[in-house]
Amino acid sequence: MVELAPLLERVERASGKRFLIDRRLGSKIYLGTVDANDVTYPVLLSILWVNGFAAFESEGLVKIVPDANMRFYETRIVQADDASIPADEFVTRVLATVNVGAPQDRDELRRADASGGTPGGSRGYEPTDPHGPICEHPANHRDRSRARRAAA
Repeated sequence: MVELAPLLERVERASGKRFLIDRRLGSKIYLGTVDANDVTYPVLLSILWVNGFAAFESEGLVKIVPDANMRFYETRIVQADDASIPADEFVTRVLATVNVGAPQDRDELRRADASGGTPGGSRGYEPTDPHGPICEHPANHRDRSRARRAAA
């Protein structure tokens, strides 16, 4: 366990991002075998994720909240795959469907949620909302886009 404040200060200086932290995170965080001096912004997002927290950008800040609450927050909307977005940062992506209707896609997401999803899977997706946007990891958006292009 390491102190969170100095870790965030280092990442802030290196990335130019500012953080707003939910008080439930506490003052210490578990890093596993990662050296605190090697933590970059993408690595910080992964550390937060395995500690039960998630991050999203809003109003010029990176907000860190419990991952179970992600479905309640407005996240940045992206329209296309973007490799510059860290894999563990939540974004909202509007997906255009090709050769498959949106209800089938939503059913697929419900099944993934019910089974625990894939690594970094459909967390943040509200299965009771048949029309809402999908909020999840960018890596999942890229995987879904590749599958759609292959099916077209």
